[in-house]
Amino acid sequence: MDADQDGNNTPTEAADTVRGKFTATFRANLDDRSRHLRPTRRNFNGTVQLFYVYDPKFDNGYPMFTLGDAPPAVTPTPAAGAAPAAADHQPADAPDALDRLMKFTQETPEYTIAQVRIARQVIQIQPAPARSDLYLLLQEKTPHHSQRNNLSLGRAVDGDRPGGRIGNVMCNLTSAAMVLEQLGIENPDPEHFPQFEDYLEDLRRKFVDARYQELLRAGVSPAKAKLDSYGRFHRTTQEGWGKVLDLMGTQHTNLQTSPDRSFWEAKIKPHLAAGEAVMMSIYGHIVRLQGMNDEGLIVDDPYGKSVLFRTDNLKPKYRYGKYEHQANVSGNNTVWSWKSVAEHPMLWLAVVKKK
Repeated sequence: MDADQDGNNTPTEAADTVRGKFTATFRANLDDRSRHLRPTRRNFNGTVQLFYVYDPKFDNGYPMFTLGDAPPAVTPTPAAGAAPAAADHQPADAPDALDRLMKFTQETPEYTIAQVRIARQVIQIQPAPARSDLYLLLQEKTPHHSQRNNLSLGRAVDGDRPGGRIGNVMCNLTSAAMVLEQLGIENPDPEHFPQFEDYLEDLRRKFVDARYQELLRAGVSPAKAKLDSYGRFHRTTQEGWGKVLDLMGTQHTNLQTSPDRSFWEAKIKPHLAAGEAVMMSIYGHIVRLQGMNDEGLIVDDPYGKSVLFRTDNLKPKYRYGKYEHQANVSGNNTVWSWKSVAEHPMLWLAVVKKK
C-alpha cells in the first residue's frame, strides 16, 4: 500500500490500493467516498492494530459502489420481507428492506429520481425471489407530482385558453411523468422545465407542430392536417400521451379493467411486482396506480385526494362514474376501497415499461 515507498502508509494510499482491487474486479471506480478513510485502532486478542475505515460522515445514502450503467455492488442484506431476529426491536422509523439495500439508516417513504434509478439497479442484482417485494416497495416510493402547480400555458391550437395556466387539465402528462420516474427515466431538461410534466407537454407540442407542417407539405388540407395532428395527438387522447411515452423510450400496453378485486391482484399486481409502471383512467381523470392492499387500490392522484362514487342513481352526465377531490390534500397514497372500485367503472389501464 506504500505507493511512494516513503515508509508511511497513508489513508489515500490505502484507499487507492482498495480502489485498484475493486477496479480490476468490477471494471469501474469506487464511489469518491472511498477516498475518505480515517485511521482507527482496535484491540484484537491483546494486540492493538491500526485499520483504515470508511468515514460515515461522507455517506450520501447511496450504495458504496458506482458502476455507471452496470448494477451497483452492494453489501448483502436480508431479502425483502425477512423477519428481524427475535432480539431486534425495530423503531417506528426503521428502514424497510429496500431502504436497507440503499443503505438508508431510517425509513425513507419517497425517493428522489436519482435514488429510484439506483434502486432499480440494486433490485436487479438481488435473488429472484426477493425482487417482487422490492419492486412493490419501490412503487410506493416513486415521487408524487401535482398537476395543480404546472407552469404550462395554453395555446389556442390545442383548444386551451391562450396564455392561461393549464395544470388543471394535465392529469394525463402529470401521471405520465410519475410513470416515467418510476421506471427511472428523469426530466432531460430541468433547467428550462423544472417540472417534468411541463417538459412532456413541450415535447408533445414539438411533435404535433412538426406533424402539422409535414401534412401540409404533403398536400393535406389545413383542416384535415389539424385534425390529424393537434386533434389526434392531444394530451387528453391515448395517442397523445402514448406518443409522449413512446418518445421518452417506453412502450405501453392498454388493458381492460374489471370491478373484481381478484382481477387486480391476479392480473395487474404482477406487472407492478415486475417493476413495470401503470397509469389508469376513471371518467375524465388519469392517475398512477401505485399498488394495492387489503383496503383497496393505492393511487397517486395528481389533482388531490379523491373519492369514488357508485354510478347508481346519478344524473345522466355521470353515467360513467362520479368522483370528488380534496384539492387541498395531497393525492399521494390515495386509497380507493375495494367496494368503491367494484361500484365505479375504470375506463382503461396502461402498463408501461422501457423499450
